[in-house]
Amino acid sequence: MDEDIEEKKLVSFEQSTLFLAKLQEFICLTTPALATASGIPVTVVSPGSAFDWDQTKDKLNTTHGEEELFAELANILDEYQEQSYLLDPVLDRMVAPIATALRWHIQDCYAQTGKERSRNAGDEDGYGLEWLSKLMYLYTKVRGHKIITHFFPHEVDDLLPVLALLEASQEASLLERRNQKYSWQVRYTLLLWLSLVCMIPFDLKNFDITATGSKAHREPTADRIATIAKGFLSSSGKERDAGIMVLGKLFQRKDAAAQLDAYLPWCEQSLQTAKHDTSFPFLSTGILFSLCELLKVLNPDRAKEILPQLQSLLDTVNTQVEAGGELKKNSLVGKGRTKLSARIALKLLKPRSARSLARPGVRAKPLMAEEFAANSDADAEFDDGLDADVPEEVDGYIGELIESLSHQDTMVRYSAAKGLARVCTRLPPSMVPQVTEAIVSLFPSNVIQLPDGSIDLSAASEHTWQGACLALAELARRGMLSTDSASSYIPAAAQYELDEQLMWVQRALFFDPRRGAHSVGSGVRDAACYVIWALARANDEKSIRPHADSLAANLVCVACTDREVSIRRAASAAFQECAGRLNIFPHGLEVIRKADFFAVGVRKQSFLDVLPAIAEHVIYREALLRQLQRVSLAHWDISVREAAAQAICSVVRHDLDNLLMPTVDALLQPSKDQPLAHGRLLALAALGASFGTNDPNDACGRRAKILECCHTVANTLRSSGISQHLLEASCIAVAANFEGSIVAHKAKLPDLEDILETALASPNGSTHESASQVVKAIASTYPSWDVFESVRRRWKSLSANQQQGWSLALGSIKPLHGSSSVEEIARFLVNIVTPGKEQYSNIIEARRNSCISVARLLQHQSCSKDTILVICTALIGCLEDYTVDQRGDVGSWVRTAAMQSLASIVEGCEARAQTGYALLDVQRSLLKQTAERIDSVRSCAAKSLHRTAQATPMIPRDRHMKALLSALDEATELNLRDASWLFTRLVSLLDDNRYRRSLLEGFLNSIGSKADVTRQSVASALHPWLLDSPIPRASLILVELHKLLEANFSSNKIFVPVIEACNILFDTVLETSTWEQLSSLLQPMYKLAFRSVDKIKSLPRLQACVVLCVNMLTNVPSLRRRMVTHICAFLRHPFPTLRQNASERLYMILADFLPVEASESSLEDASIAMAEAEELLLNTPWVSQSRTYHAEAARRLEQALLRTVGLNNVSS
Repeated sequence: MDEDIEEKKLVSFEQSTLFLAKLQEFICLTTPALATASGIPVTVVSPGSAFDWDQTKDKLNTTHGEEELFAELANILDEYQEQSYLLDPVLDRMVAPIATALRWHIQDCYAQTGKERSRNAGDEDGYGLEWLSKLMYLYTKVRGHKIITHFFPHEVDDLLPVLALLEASQEASLLERRNQKYSWQVRYTLLLWLSLVCMIPFDLKNFDITATGSKAHREPTADRIATIAKGFLSSSGKERDAGIMVLGKLFQRKDAAAQLDAYLPWCEQSLQTAKHDTSFPFLSTGILFSLCELLKVLNPDRAKEILPQLQSLLDTVNTQVEAGGELKKNSLVGKGRTKLSARIALKLLKPRSARSLARPGVRAKPLMAEEFAANSDADAEFDDGLDADVPEEVDGYIGELIESLSHQDTMVRYSAAKGLARVCTRLPPSMVPQVTEAIVSLFPSNVIQLPDGSIDLSAASEHTWQGACLALAELARRGMLSTDSASSYIPAAAQYELDEQLMWVQRALFFDPRRGAHSVGSGVRDAACYVIWALARANDEKSIRPHADSLAANLVCVACTDREVSIRRAASAAFQECAGRLNIFPHGLEVIRKADFFAVGVRKQSFLDVLPAIAEHVIYREALLRQLQRVSLAHWDISVREAAAQAICSVVRHDLDNLLMPTVDALLQPSKDQPLAHGRLLALAALGASFGTNDPNDACGRRAKILECCHTVANTLRSSGISQHLLEASCIAVAANFEGSIVAHKAKLPDLEDILETALASPNGSTHESASQVVKAIASTYPSWDVFESVRRRWKSLSANQQQGWSLALGSIKPLHGSSSVEEIARFLVNIVTPGKEQYSNIIEARRNSCISVARLLQHQSCSKDTILVICTALIGCLEDYTVDQRGDVGSWVRTAAMQSLASIVEGCEARAQTGYALLDVQRSLLKQTAERIDSVRSCAAKSLHRTAQATPMIPRDRHMKALLSALDEATELNLRDASWLFTRLVSLLDDNRYRRSLLEGFLNSIGSKADVTRQSVASALHPWLLDSPIPRASLILVELHKLLEANFSSNKIFVPVIEACNILFDTVLETSTWEQLSSLLQPMYKLAFRSVDKIKSLPRLQACVVLCVNMLTNVPSLRRRMVTHICAFLRHPFPTLRQNASERLYMILADFLPVEASESSLEDASIAMAEAEELLLNTPWVSQSRTYHAEAARRLEQALLRTVGLNNVSS
């Protein structure tokens, strides 16, 4: 599904000042030895720059370390990944300081080799070098290594230090300290640097006699460079790419000929001997790409000398690939083989001059000039002959490239396409049509020609089609496709023409064959857009004008109706290229403005806004309508079919007189394809509203046909069990096309009832919603249709799905013979949700739908005051539905529907607000739900409360309620779902007697939830409210909690949250004296809480009571003796877990038992008793042993604690 993604377009490096400031701080941390006295590296700030370190350094967080600074620098650079050219104005000031610091580290490592480094070096264990290398790699990732290496120092003195450091990294001797090696970024950076400094204009033999330390290297410098680079060819990371660059630069030197002659046999030997190593796939990849690099940089004469060896190496790799194993499915090996084949073929052919490549019908292109310069040598021999001989080996390599166009990996196919196009630029003109014909011949493979002239692409390979399109696109970019057969470049006997090529390309634009539940071909469609884009850039308008209309129509169809956003944008870009450069498309500029890059970025917008706007032009209207009917309505994605149905209606409205009836007739054609049938029904439903402006008789006849079609689909569904989407679409079509005039065409009501019964028996809720619209349409047309009586008689015999469906459908009935029927239906719906009534349903969905239906029923119809009161009372009762099953709290569905219905009824009955139902009860119930534990329920309750308050301004409200409603006025959905935000504003209503009980019950539901976050939100809201007036407010809460305990002693669902609420009150920072004043209220509570604890089996209830007992022991001294007795009763309980929990909590508060002020002898006796209690708590195995043993230990513990309590002079 498409999403509306924010497109951010940058215009400059806006954060350059901040970046450079952080960069300087980063260098100061990693290389402090380069910093000046002011802490700034001397080489960072360029003279006269606008950057002022003194003004910026104060804004920086100087406490940051390297890791934090690197993360901040990386975040800034990541924003410019796609527009990296914006960094160019300050790239020198970004890269040069890092390169300077790196050079200092490398020189320091080289100078200190074999010695203990100075303590003032500032880089313990290469730490600074590693962070600098990571940042340098980040530069190369964003801007590219070719540009970044231009800023590296390339002095003669840099060669040996870099070389030595790389050798040490491979030997793990110099760089391995404390069992840690430098990261791969260090090696990658050093290799990039080596690829630059090895090009110094001096013979490398001059460096062979240079000593490092006290020992001279015997191995020649060129051999050392080659050895290092070869060692990284088997790497799986970026070091391999950098090593290949080093080899290419090295072998480009004339004094490295011996190393090149030794390298090729080494490659052959490695491919033969290392095939069983785990690193063999990586080594093979490195060797192949290194050979490609050699052919790219070597001069033609030198390349021809080694071509036999390269061909032998390629044959070796091909043999191993054909034999199977790890290389066969390796994408990089496949790309390397393809690339090497193309490079060898290029070297076998002589380059053609720029003059010979220019021809009529083809405009000049920078790409041709660039490739001509890249593939040619200054002293190369050109061949401008039209029929020059081509070596036989070239045919084989071209065949391999064409075969690679069908490879399973895109990177291989694209490499083959580019290589094939480059080879064609050197082929004689007479051979280019043969290559193009071979490429086009790939399209018909596995394509079935149907009798009606169309083709079946279900068996076609998307890999082959994409490869062929990519090859044609690359040829088109180079101007190799043309219809000018009279030109000197293309002989008259050439058998290929642009007509045939574009025929297959336009078919590729709609390549979308079904594979299982989905389709494939997005790469093919994208490549087809690439072909057309390339043709527009390379050819003139004369060669493409014959195909302009068809290309324009097809590109518009793809840009508006393709499922993938990348394809729609690619088609839009191709259309823009053709219209902008060639000006051959009808209404080109207008279409570009309507279907630009951003307009087609969202699928819904493309179908419903862009497509109708383009359909205003008659030349595109037929193509768009045909595309929607044949392709989009049959798409596997239901969202595409739904959008296409709406789009067809928008297109038809441009010319109702000529398009409406033919379109409806085409959509009424029977189809066995379920997606197509579904799409057509949706389109017929969308077109239903358009019949009103046409001939009534003709429109009525077609409406009857639509209803007949829907009945046929319903019968098929009942017999074969096809998709529920079809049934839903049938209901939508019936509801949209049902009118009283249908009676004139003898439309049978039983047929429609069959559709309705089938839909209402479906388990799909959206189907029930569509069926309710059918009920509404039939009831409005046939006043005598007494479906309600039928449903009421057989209600108990209906299945669960039928009860769910009819409970929703009854709300859509509009009786025309008196309001009494409305009241009967309303009371019937009320009975469905009222326990104890005959019609009460145990199906949660039926109760939810009944709450929805009763509000719909009263939306446009009147009822008596008594009936409204009954309805509101029932809906308030639904707010107590906390049904739970395997799906979770499904009762929240009923509560949500009831709240929304209550708000709708209150809004519609404002005149009866004072004399009708009890609005106070409604507000209480909604307030309770606003303190709920479920975010969605809480949000719905807050919205419903706000709606009822706005509908009843005459109801008096206190300041707390006014403050809450004022906050809800400005609240967002995120605020309403935030428990902390809402609870903080609700807690003040606890001061109001009218709302306290309901609101407290809601808080108890949140406290009893399994989510600790909700419980903490309640506690955080209650604490400041209690501290503002501790004793009065705590008294109010305790009184209400005691009432709830008395009323729900046997209900753990209420009892446990009440005890936990008491514990939350104890968690406040109230003083002990405050709790002493509240002890009279606590006594009846703990008596209820601790009653018959030995018979209670609920562990959560018992554990909550233990916490309450411990809290009273700590905070209420007057009750301490009694709490000692109760806590010891918990220690005698049969549950081991409870005994363990009670003993642990009791041990944590033992220190509170010591007397604060007592004589020395009393304090000594208390200490002895306390020590005895500690010993009993610690040494008694509370989770094991017999119950008698625990009873004795608890008795002794109780005596010791009571002695301690007695010494404290606390009365019992």
